Amino acid sequence: SFTDTINICNMAGWDTDCNVGNAGTIMGVMCGLDGMDLPKWQPEIHDMLVCSSVLGSLNVMDIPYGASYMAAMGYRLAGQQPPAPWAHIFEHAMDSCHFEYPTSTHNLRVRRGSEAKVSLENNEEAAFTGRRSLKITAQAMQTGERISLYKRTYSRPQDFDDSRYDPEFSPLIYPGQTVNLSVMNNTLDSGELEVRLYAHTVLKEELIAGDSAQLTPGTWQTLTLQLPPGEDIIREVGVQFTLRRPDCDVSLYVDDLIFSGTPDYRILMAPQVTERWRTGRTQVSQFTRWTGLAYLADDALHVSGADTAEVYTGGWDWRDIAASARVHLVVGQQAALLFRVQGAQRSYAFGFTGHGTVALMKKEGAWRILSEQPFAAEPGKEYTLHIEACGATLKGTVDGVNVSFIDENNPWLYGCVGLLAHKGSHVACAEMTVKGLPTA
Repeated sequence: SFTDTINICNMAGWDTDCNVGNAGTIMGVMCGLDGMDLPKWQPEIHDMLVCSSVLGSLNVMDIPYGASYMAAMGYRLAGQQPPAPWAHIFEHAMDSCHFEYPTSTHNLRVRRGSEAKVSLENNEEAAFTGRRSLKITAQAMQTGERISLYKRTYSRPQDFDDSRYDPEFSPLIYPGQTVNLSVMNNTLDSGELEVRLYAHTVLKEELIAGDSAQLTPGTWQTLTLQLPPGEDIIREVGVQFTLRRPDCDVSLYVDDLIFSGTPDYRILMAPQVTERWRTGRTQVSQFTRWTGLAYLADDALHVSGADTAEVYTGGWDWRDIAASARVHLVVGQQAALLFRVQGAQRSYAFGFTGHGTVALMKKEGAWRILSEQPFAAEPGKEYTLHIEACGATLKGTVDGVNVSFIDENNPWLYGCVGLLAHKGSHVACAEMTVKGLPTA
């Protein structure tokens, strides 16, 4: 059976994660959902998927995302078109909470002040789109009581009870973006259940609350929360519902939790914190590190390495953006603002080359210069590196010197941002900004 196989592989020891993962995948495909003993495994896993890649916004996702990613890849390799509704989900809603997979919960969590039971159930009783939604049932809800259903959008070491290969995380949503969620009350009368979307931040622990709405029974209502431009990490996003009638059991349906829009985000390094795993490994909040050293000092993020050092943050799928970094060279002459980072081997950069120029550069395994202009960078002097990436058109500016290039040869069209210190250099950054541009 599925359970016996993974238990035997795990108890055999040695490389248990890889062995159990491979054996479990094979047995899962062979047995299907009906043969996987879901009541034993799913409540504990709860659709959570944690990775240890260099892209922090891909390091905490959910199992439906992983399933969709692999299925979409399979269809592309086979040269086939996915059927509905999967074609739309794979193309436009892969990282949304759509609940179309049987039993999926998308790792949504519940917060309640009392010990009374709250259950989450994937169901086919109602759906805003597709066939399925998530049903939340709260027993013995009290008048005025507020319950939160939320998605954790940024994780920290204290959220885990083991090291998990010490993953590093970037947020899943940023100031300036929009949250949408569809909700239906199917049991209470009009005005008896009040709902609102909300977000909670990390550094200032602030609550961003949307407008409250009264639910009409039997009708889907789409709630919207526009996150204002800001400087803080979004820790969680969700919906709060409050009972406005005498005590009773409450159930409602939610569907299509979607993050959209572009960021309008400023990262001040002074309030960032050093996250520390039990193994001693550290991370500067919201930044992932590929190579080199990254730490906070003197209200700045310092990045250095014996050869190359790179750190990243932001959404893996950011497309047309304007970004800037306020930096100064501490040691060496080669440092840059990274953008459209797709991993350790694919990205663009704008910065100082070490041979008296400032340049737009492209990484395809190795760095090469796309376009450059004379520029003598001085150690210790603060500069603001600014880029705009719109389609294949790239522009960089520093101290009135402009560099531009149209990348017509396999351009990188999306990715996150970051910082580069090269050839033993050391760069300090006090501030970064990112803002979405109209798509080309």
